[in-house]
Amino acid sequence: MAEDVAGIVRRVVAGCAQVPPEEIGPDTTFAQLSLGDRAKQRAADAVEREVGVMLLADEVERMGTVGDLVEHVAGKRAEQEAAEAP
Repeated sequence: MAEDVAGIVRRVVAGCAQVPPEEIGPDTTFAQLSLGDRAKQRAADAVEREVGVMLLADEVERMGTVGDLVEHVAGKRAEQEAAEAP
């Protein structure tokens, strides 16, 4: 995948929050972006589709920052890639 997980998450969250991706860092909270639970879940669903990993709603609910989402997605992706390796 040409774009890294952090870039994908930042781009998707920026689109949902209608802010430039450059304004979003790992410590940016979903509350700072005025993204409530539903909007945060929509962003996570879009990330899920792009990266190809499954994110459970209760996992997403516990995430407070964009960095939390990046770390979780990267971990899930690494697990998936390890499971697919010969």
